[in-house]
Amino acid sequence: MGGQDAAGAVLDTVEEYLAQAVTVVASAHTSMPGARARFGVASTLTNNLIYVVGGVDGAGAGQTTIFEYAVANQGATAGPAGTPSGTWATRGNLAAARSGLQLSSPPGITNFLTSANAGRNADQDAIAKFVATIRSAQPPVHSAAPSAVRGKALFNQVGLVVADFSCATCHGGPKYTRSTVGYTGPPSPEVGLGLGNQRVIGAELRQTVAQGPNAGQAPGVLINVGTFLANAAGGRVNEIRANGADASQAIAPLGANGFNIPSLLSVHETAPYYYNGLAQTLEEVLNGSQDGNGGVRHHFVTNSAQRADLISYLRSIGPETTAVLPAVVEFYNAPLDNFFITADPVEAAAVDSGAAGPGWSRTGNLFNSGGPIAVCRFYGSISPGPNSHFYTASASECAGLIALQATTPASTPRWNFESNDFLTNVPANGVCPAQTVPVFRAYNNGWSRRIDSNHRITSNQASITELVPRGWVDEGVVMCAPK
Repeated sequence: MGGQDAAGAVLDTVEEYLAQAVTVVASAHTSMPGARARFGVASTLTNNLIYVVGGVDGAGAGQTTIFEYAVANQGATAGPAGTPSGTWATRGNLAAARSGLQLSSPPGITNFLTSANAGRNADQDAIAKFVATIRSAQPPVHSAAPSAVRGKALFNQVGLVVADFSCATCHGGPKYTRSTVGYTGPPSPEVGLGLGNQRVIGAELRQTVAQGPNAGQAPGVLINVGTFLANAAGGRVNEIRANGADASQAIAPLGANGFNIPSLLSVHETAPYYYNGLAQTLEEVLNGSQDGNGGVRHHFVTNSAQRADLISYLRSIGPETTAVLPAVVEFYNAPLDNFFITADPVEAAAVDSGAAGPGWSRTGNLFNSGGPIAVCRFYGSISPGPNSHFYTASASECAGLIALQATTPASTPRWNFESNDFLTNVPANGVCPAQTVPVFRAYNNGWSRRIDSNHRITSNQASITELVPRGWVDEGVVMCAPK
């Protein structure tokens, strides 16, 4: 709009260019009411109006006028269908002539910028501090309820609904969402332009360096889970987006590319669910009745008992719970030459404090718990022994040891069942499923060596290999831990 040509003449013309191709749009655009250069320009975010403020005219005289350009209207010379020529109006005057004002309006993607927002407005800063104190609601189901415990295991089970995915793949993390805004600004509509390497298209952040370019799929920014139904009965008829190029037309609502992952905090009291309340209950979120509109149906749990346990877990999520099951931590006692593992953070802290006796320290090895299989934990005894623990994810091995315990006198060395200590996955022919890592077990051959039997269980294969020259037996892969 306006400006000066190569000879310095001040212009009143309006031209439109395609931003990426940098080519002129060859259609009529209504000229400004007067020639202007060195003016301020601003725009609105809601109704596509552009303002030309002050500046100088063809004689170099400063101006006070405020021109308004409505790009969605047809001027005296109409543009082609879908590209109106626009109309101009004088909306007011400045108190004094001004030029070079460098006005601006915040773009619709201001929240993606890397510049700090704090310190510009005391009231806004105070509101931000208050919002930071808000915590999610207390859940109606206790996290220790059996159904919630089972549901948490299902939540972390890879392949429960979609191969290589668990619920925690998308809804994990401290705030129960993997949503993140991780990129170097400024925002860019395309990668490779020398700006931030992400795609910000209209109001949608579609790709960042870490997320994408998996359009509609994890780990993309937007994930299509089959819930979007545009402009149809029961669909997104409540969103109308104006077409700035043609005021008589509407733009399709957002959602076809998927949605950013919402947090599950307070999910028990935030019904209805999905983007426009398609699912009235958590049961409808998981039973497949509202997500059959394309994409990948990550929420469709076909087993009703599993749905009930998952819902119980979702209703147990509160400010103190975590989406991910605890890690299994390894300890070593050099005087005893024994290893020990636990997934209970309270027990681990007790071992750290010396409550299990002197000499125990963490090795630094740990692996994640989580999966459909409960690991049986056994302990012998101080006397007659073995003064050690044993863990197995094999149902037959667990049942066999429990049966042997029942027929072996307490005065004879035996394994005594203690608990189902943590959850895991099991290998098939020594191979772990996708999105899991192998967990190995070594046996100190205590029976043959006439010492207390002890096992080392770790995902660090090198830690197993180093024991073999000392007479330990490598028993191979016995569990599969979530990545």
